[in-house]
This record gives sequence, structure tokens and C-alpha cells, in this order.
Amino acid sequence: MAERPAWGTYPLPAALPFGLADADERWVEFFDSSNSAPPLGVWLGHRQADRGAVVLVRTIDRVQFSTKHVRPGEDVAAQLRETAVFSHLNLVATLVLHEPVPQPLEDVMAQARADDGWTSETWEVDGLRVAGARWDHQTWWSTILETGPERAVIVHGVGEPTKVLLTQADLTSYGYTAATVRIDLLDPHRLEGALLTAHKARD
Repeated sequence: MAERPAWGTYPLPAALPFGLADADERWVEFFDSSNSAPPLGVWLGHRQADRGAVVLVRTIDRVQFSTKHVRPGEDVAAQLRETAVFSHLNLVATLVLHEPVPQPLEDVMAQARADDGWTSETWEVDGLRVAGARWDHQTWWSTILETGPERAVIVHGVGEPTKVLLTQADLTSYGYTAATVRIDLLDPHRLEGALLTAHKARD
């Protein structure tokens, strides 16, 4: 049997990402992917030093997300809540802060999916006031923003940043200039040539 290639090359996600309007540092954290699937979106990292804030803005192609992760008849909003909390607990909290995943995890996920424990907040997105649903756990928070039918936005952060997002026409200001993305098929969250990682949150 032929050996599976270690890397796959894909075009950048079609959905233009959002990023913080103001940041002292910016970087591409990683691209949303799994196995050999094209990336659904991208995580953009930001640091606002004066506010002690580190923010990961995750923009997802909502149509692709619904097609791949939401079964017919399921609630897309509920699935987004579950996705946000799963990422919060299994990626942000464990990899960045080395905090333990709460047990039983199934109970926490069920509460998140049922809209239990979420609070409302408002962000400015491309000049418009947008409603957000926020979930706080340990030292980090996650917010889902209602940005329309094309893009889903999940923001993970620590500290309180200025809540202003702008569409990013390209990733140049994040140090990424390639027209494609190479994804490690064995570790989809690894970005070849990434400038920084979320471990900067602990610096």
C-alpha cells in the first residue's frame, strides 16, 4: 500500500477572515482542517499589550461547516456552540494554558449545546453592531458572533480586548503571503512556517 503523504496543499479558504482592528502583534495560528479536507477557515492571533489581551479570531465558511458538521434537521447554532466549547476546552485551555479538561466533558458539552451558561455581548464588525453569545470558562472566554449566512465567527480570548473586527482582504499583515496553505495531514492544526503559536499567550 502506498504511503500516505505527510502534507497536503490547498487554496486559502474562500471566506475572507475577520481580524481585530487594533493589535500590537498579529499572526496566523492555524487553518481549520481535518485529515485531507480543504480548510474551512483560519484562526488569526492578536495581542493587545495595553489590555493584557490575547485573542484568536476563528472565521469559518458557514456553508462548508453546515455541510460537513451539521446533520439534516440539526440546529446550526447549537453545533456552533458545541464547536466553540470543544475548541475552547481541547485546544485553547489544554494546549495554551495546560489546564485540565473538565470532567465529565459530556455534561459540559451538553450544557453548551443547550445554550446554558452563555451571556450576551456586542461587538463591532465592519462598522456594524453585531450580537454575540459569550461562554466563560477558567481564564479564557469564547464568543460566537452573528455575522450573516456566509461566515461563522468564533472568538477565543483572555483579557478584554477592544471588540472591533474588520474583514481582512489578505493575510499579509499576519505575516502570511502564500497563495496556498500546506497542511500536515497527520496533524491538521500544524501550519508549516507559522510565525507564532498560541503559546505566546503564556509569554
